[in-house]
Amino acid sequence: MNAVQDLIERILAYEVAVWCLDPTVRIKRKLNIIQRPFLLALTGSYRTTTTSALQVVLGISPLYLQLQQKARVTAIRRLNISLPEHFDNSRSWRG
Repeated sequence: MNAVQDLIERILAYEVAVWCLDPTVRIKRKLNIIQRPFLLALTGSYRTTTTSALQVVLGISPLYLQLQQKARVTAIRRLNISLPEHFDNSRSWRG
């Protein structure tokens, strides 16, 4: 599971800092559509199961959040911006 997930993330993460710093609703929807078949295959659930329920059951965060986090980290590294000491990342998903 992790190898496939890592491969897909790396393919989608190509130049992610350009297109996913602040994803639109359309991009979020498309990324959910991409992630959904893999979630269904991993759980063996029915097609009527919602994508968000599959993500919760598997403990996998939505793909757009994973890519948005990578985009922000990349942007910070490229711009050499340091995070403030009070930066709280506890609200982000841990997949």
